[in-house]
Amino acid sequence: MGNPDALQTDPNPLNPAGDSLDRLIQMRLNDDAWTAMLGDLPCLAATEICIGQLQNLAIQNSRTLKAIDERIELINNKIAEAKQNNQATIKLGVFEPLVQSWLKLEDVPVQAGQPTRKRGFLNRVLDIFVQPVSGINEILSLVGVPLFRNAIGGDAAAQQRSIAIADLQVKVAEVENKRGDLAA
Repeated sequence: MGNPDALQTDPNPLNPAGDSLDRLIQMRLNDDAWTAMLGDLPCLAATEICIGQLQNLAIQNSRTLKAIDERIELINNKIAEAKQNNQATIKLGVFEPLVQSWLKLEDVPVQAGQPTRKRGFLNRVLDIFVQPVSGINEILSLVGVPLFRNAIGGDAAAQQRSIAIADLQVKVAEVENKRGDLAA
């Protein structure tokens, strides 16, 4: 056997521990420690590829980023729902005056000195077939202005809702930008 120090510096790459049992045990413990530290990590080298892999893993496993992503998704779903509801409100708002007028039950005088009779929804629908021009004029008088208002962007309430939705979208974009900064 010879000098133990000479054996530790053995240049043989196939036998880095040389003949020293202590050196072999120390190397094995070091390998085990590195393996334990590595855990689920893809690598532990100071190379550009390894650092990139570790950064991506950290971003994927970040609870903060996951929470931000969940909230952004929830807000985007609410924004889409609000847009859909706003469009439905605008479309239904066009026909609201017509529906209100046609569903209203009103007293109509029959002849002077006689009691009035009630005129309701079915009377108005039948009037379209009996007097089509008069019925169409009544419909246009009730939905004409709302149709025109809808064509130019809707009423003030619809425009305020659209502005509020756009404001939320800007805020979500800011949060997404900050999320990107946090991930970087």
